Amino acid sequence: MINDTHHPSKTSADPERQPFAGNREVATPDRVPRSWRGNLPVALLLLAGALILPHSAAADETEAQPIKVVATTTIVGDVVSLIGGEQINLETLLTPDADPHGFRPTPRDAMKVADADIVFANGLGLEDFLDDLLKRSRRRNQEPPPVVELGGKGRDPHVWTDPYNVMAWADKIASTLAGMSPDHADTFNARAREYRSQLEELDGWIRREINGIPQDRRRMVTDHNCFEPFSERYNIPVAGMIIPGFHTLSEPSAAELAQLTRTIREQQVPAIFIGEHMNPDIAEQVAAETGINLVPIHTGSLTGPDGDAASYLNYMIANTTRIVEALKQPIPSNESEKDHDTGE
Repeated sequence: MINDTHHPSKTSADPERQPFAGNREVATPDRVPRSWRGNLPVALLLLAGALILPHSAAADETEAQPIKVVATTTIVGDVVSLIGGEQINLETLLTPDADPHGFRPTPRDAMKVADADIVFANGLGLEDFLDDLLKRSRRRNQEPPPVVELGGKGRDPHVWTDPYNVMAWADKIASTLAGMSPDHADTFNARAREYRSQLEELDGWIRREINGIPQDRRRMVTDHNCFEPFSERYNIPVAGMIIPGFHTLSEPSAAELAQLTRTIREQQVPAIFIGEHMNPDIAEQVAAETGINLVPIHTGSLTGPDGDAASYLNYMIANTTRIVEALKQPIPSNESEKDHDTGE
């Protein structure tokens, strides 16, 4: 059985495979032992995802009104909050565990956008609600705030599943905020550099974990097309999807499900990975028919503070852990299904 609970307080015997932890405390050099460097994953090294910023860099800056920022998703909001820090007032439209594909803004969301100086969005079609929300947020003689789409490489809007795209996000957020508040440019850029360092170490940890999966088990089926960037970065092909597309609001046809079942059997896919906010009925049907495991993962949102994906770093750690554990499991025998298919 897959253990869905991540325990950041427990350490592994192998320091290279030790998981990250996560909180929002700002680390300073006097509180990060130099002996930790190179021995622990970066989110532990920097006191669980915090960003090192010398006291003098913040203390010498003049007082200024915080930038009013809106982020669309919890994942975008997490990265923006780390780079912006106390120099921004942040509002995030989506709540933890929400599906961005099904999000419908409220009048209060329109007010948040109307009051904002800048909006940060994922882009690539993820927030199909945004254009209408911007129109609703217009006030008399006032245009809506500018929108910065963070984007990334590829066609899949779920670009954050590749940490290298989030590295680019950090730089883009820092440069945007620096343009709006030049007195804090050094602070924003320092935070972005430190966060990039954390993401680089996260990437190395993911690669080491995935290297432990036997090559013939590196195949996955997902609930919809939401892990293409992860798949391409870490060489775990997506053999198929319950919903063949980038959005969760459609339904597969009977022919598409029949083809998916054949693919799972032919390619001996070890598991189906389904977002925790998804209706599992169809995935459960396919899993039961093929005899493979159904594994919950995080897709479009972070969890609340008590969940195992309360930050982007922990989101990636939790998902990687679940994927690796599931794909290491013995591939179920499908002999009975094969006999059924051939009529024997």
